[in-house]
Amino acid sequence: MRSRGASALLVLLLGGVLAASVSCAIPFAHKPRDQWTTGPDPGKALVYVLYTGSGWGGTFAYLFIEDESGQDRYVGTLFNKTHLVLQLDPGSYLLSVVGDTVDLMRVSVEAGKTYHGIVVDYMAPTMAMRNSYGHYRFEAINDPKETRLVEWIANSSEVEPTDKGRSVGAAHLKRLRKMKPEYQPRWEAKEDPQHLSAPTPH
Repeated sequence: MRSRGASALLVLLLGGVLAASVSCAIPFAHKPRDQWTTGPDPGKALVYVLYTGSGWGGTFAYLFIEDESGQDRYVGTLFNKTHLVLQLDPGSYLLSVVGDTVDLMRVSVEAGKTYHGIVVDYMAPTMAMRNSYGHYRFEAINDPKETRLVEWIANSSEVEPTDKGRSVGAAHLKRLRKMKPEYQPRWEAKEDPQHLSAPTPH
């Protein structure tokens, strides 16, 4: 007959294994608050990308950036109440958020300035969509008087990619390359394709 002590130890060990497996499966890590980015590095522009959506269905938003050479690269993954921080050289870039669809946002930045864009989800998955990657869109915050920024950042957590995130990001990069030729012309044809260009207070 197994003793209570042995049973308790088994529960703790199984719990540790489960926690470790869950941690390894998450494509980002939360940075300690005292290590959050506080401003642009010398010669760089700082771009916040915040996920202000609901996190319906436990889906992740995968972010990519196209530089002036035209190459996309994975920069991170967002979930409900998280944000990424990008340190960019001055210039123009194209951000993509990938789920079941692709949305884009032009980003034009100057050194020493801080910019804010948000990702929102706009379609709740149904049971028939249980394998959905989610549906996302960008919104550029070009109003320096946007009062919600402080609240959004305070109520979210800065994250950074993990090895798991980079591995999953590589798979979604392949999806982006297939989907972007379809979605980019749609984005360019919009009356107001999102363009983040005005610095906002940090």
